[in-house]
Amino acid sequence: MIKRDDGSEQGIQLSGSDIPLQEGQRVTLIFAGIKGENTGYYSVLINHNTNKHWFMNKGNALNNILKLEKFTGKSILITGVLWSLTYYLTYSANIGVIAAGMYVIYRLVTKLPRTFKMIKTLDEHLDSLTQQAYKKYCNSP
Repeated sequence: MIKRDDGSEQGIQLSGSDIPLQEGQRVTLIFAGIKGENTGYYSVLINHNTNKHWFMNKGNALNNILKLEKFTGKSILITGVLWSLTYYLTYSANIGVIAAGMYVIYRLVTKLPRTFKMIKTLDEHLDSLTQQAYKKYCNSP
């Protein structure tokens, strides 16, 4: 059980984490989720007594489980339609393959940087929240 600053208590379950804690230690638990939804995931646990913190879900994991920037498979469908349409119009499978291949390259060139930027932004935000928690409760990172 974790006792909140307001005196209330809440039980938590940290699956797959081996974080050493002792009763009476002050901790901050950072939770990440989609605004307006009632679900989310533990991301950082800070132990203010030991001045240590653990990342349970960093940017890449959060991006995957919250499905922020995801590969949906729509590109595969569009690629097939593009190849079929090109083949129908030109009667050339080679031109269809080239058109479809160019579309796949375009999607990778636009999607991958956006995904990497999202992950970097999430990591930076978690780091910032962690540093704020250190300053609030123990004045040292």
